[in-house]
Amino acid sequence: MKRPVAAALVVAAVSWSGAGEVEAQVFLAEPAQAPQLGSQMIGRSEAGGSTALPIVDEQINVDVDGQHASTRLRQTFHNRTGDRVEGLYSLRAGAGTRANGFAYWNGEQKIVGEVFERGAARQVYANVTRQRRDPGLLEQTGDGVFSFAVSPIQPGERKRVEVSYSQWLPRRAATVELHAPVTRPDSEVTVSIWDARELREITSPTHHLDVQRLSNGRYLLRARKANAQTPEIVVRYQIADKPWTVTGYVHRDKEQDAFFTLSLAAPDLPASATMAKDVTLVIDRSGSMMGEPIRQARAACIDIVKRLRSDDHLNILLFDHQVEKLFAEPKPVTEAIRRQAIEYLEMMDEGGATDLALALEQAMAAQASAGNRPRTVLFFTDGKSAVKPVLDAAQGDKRDVRVFTVGFGAEVNRPLLARLAAHKRGRFTYISAASSIEREVATLYRQIDAPVLVDVSLETEGGAISRVYPPTIPDLFVDDELRISGRLRAAGPVAFTIKGKQGGHAFTRTIKLQDAAEIKRPWVARQWAGARVEDLLDEMALNGKRREIENEVLDLALAYNFTTPYTAFLAIPESEVDWASARQLEGARAYKAELMRRKPDAAHVAGGSNGSSRWQAEGGEIATNRRADERALHGRSPAAPPPESPGSDSSNASAPASGQPPRVAMNDAEENALESGEAPRKKSMLGRSNKSSDDHAGCASCALGRGADSLAALALASVALLLAARRRRR
Repeated sequence: MKRPVAAALVVAAVSWSGAGEVEAQVFLAEPAQAPQLGSQMIGRSEAGGSTALPIVDEQINVDVDGQHASTRLRQTFHNRTGDRVEGLYSLRAGAGTRANGFAYWNGEQKIVGEVFERGAARQVYANVTRQRRDPGLLEQTGDGVFSFAVSPIQPGERKRVEVSYSQWLPRRAATVELHAPVTRPDSEVTVSIWDARELREITSPTHHLDVQRLSNGRYLLRARKANAQTPEIVVRYQIADKPWTVTGYVHRDKEQDAFFTLSLAAPDLPASATMAKDVTLVIDRSGSMMGEPIRQARAACIDIVKRLRSDDHLNILLFDHQVEKLFAEPKPVTEAIRRQAIEYLEMMDEGGATDLALALEQAMAAQASAGNRPRTVLFFTDGKSAVKPVLDAAQGDKRDVRVFTVGFGAEVNRPLLARLAAHKRGRFTYISAASSIEREVATLYRQIDAPVLVDVSLETEGGAISRVYPPTIPDLFVDDELRISGRLRAAGPVAFTIKGKQGGHAFTRTIKLQDAAEIKRPWVARQWAGARVEDLLDEMALNGKRREIENEVLDLALAYNFTTPYTAFLAIPESEVDWASARQLEGARAYKAELMRRKPDAAHVAGGSNGSSRWQAEGGEIATNRRADERALHGRSPAAPPPESPGSDSSNASAPASGQPPRVAMNDAEENALESGEAPRKKSMLGRSNKSSDDHAGCASCALGRGADSLAALALASVALLLAARRRRR
């Protein structure tokens, strides 16, 4: 579920100066512009002035495991204003990304962030900045949008910062795409890809790439230069597996239940795979849709009417607090019907209240009673309606109707529209700007035109699954990918079976996983935790906040180490912590320590690396083990790796331990503190850090042991635990 963006986008127009640094002019993006990837830092002086600080160095390292990407973005900003400023940083990393690491440098000292409750982190940040000291605070401000403040930045100072985030790379048919923001044409970009499946045609439409196939099977990509000025790097590659291959990934700590992620991509299908269908367009014309939203909805619907084929059927409903129908039920799409529908849409005006539940009931009732064509209802609305009646109407309808929802406007009720679409096995699409209509509607039409797998379900043999997301498994459409996450309890091999209907015939695909006592792929656990958090946030958005749900959201984010509306990353040099802030931090760390004691299945996730899976797929095409010598399935021998490119150097990869994945040595020894987007290793939840000569990691608690005696420390910890217990009782 996509979260609404809570902050205006600030865009930097980049140009080169004679000194080789990036100049930037700042302006607010127009509302009609689609959001882009990018980052910048604004320096705000104590006098109130602000200016964009130029980026003088940028390094981007991406580690891809299967289709999961962990990105470390490291940038250096130069304060040339002549004033002492607070740096206000913003990053658009792309929809679906989660920040799981943050750090900045004071000179040669690296200050590594920790995730805390957002209110507490803000309070500590405010306390320390009032004393003109050096904390940093990173928060999530929207879907894939992050911001942080770091203060102060002295005149002439070069401030180096680092953000780590992760995301699932979408797949369309055989093609996987990686998008990452870049700011400079000379940015240093390294991408490492491991996939047990064969990869082909690794290219970039934005940059020249050097591609090496290392002896351990990993691909190492280096971007040499951009083809043109671009706000992002795009890497594209093909997965050479058989159609309808299920892929599986698992993580488990010793003596704990496992986490799993399954994926299934829709293959390319011929035009003959499409079938005649009934399409009912339902358009919200209430007063809340006034202006740009209703113009976008009208344009989107007219575009769909023009795309319908002659063997399709069409109907249109307009609604506010009442419902008007063009026809009693869908009519065959003749040219006369097409013209009549377009004229009906062009005459539409806005006004009245919104009764989405009534419109849904009427749309369901207006479906044809005869025929076996797929029935599809498309709602175009801002979703501003009472929640419970809408969900009750969806729950009460037993017809085999797919409902797609399309949201318009900055205040669209995304949780409601997404929940409605998910319950009726459709999709939710948000159209942010008029310039996006043609692209988004084209994608939507391709989906409703060719559902390739319907009535999807998941079964297991040999183990029990729980807390599966999405709760209602959707249909699979053209250019689409099904992804399922959940918890797994098993004591031996487990078979996952995805069932459905394809072209009216039964569909079954099974992937078998062999068990192991310990499986290290922490991102699988974090992906499940993120899916559960999104579901809980939607539940509160629809039905109101409840203390127990808020507590679970907070606990999941703290345990699995990522930002949410309830958590933030706080980084403070150990020397800057005053007594009041030290007490707050000690209490927060004591609560996290107690949380980890209660959640042993998360204890190793926050600080682990990508790791290797020792579960091996059988009976499918994919082995989820990342060892290069894994056995092929169906009795075939593994294909020999292609010859390495001239100049390839296997010394770039560290020798893997037994059962562990091959690793690529990145270009900076200091990456260990936030390797692969993870939290710093060898750092306990009570804040004791392992400082190395390379990392110089600072922490907010290192000075506490030196500045307070054992009795005081014990007293603080006791108070913290009492406060945590009291908070739980509330």
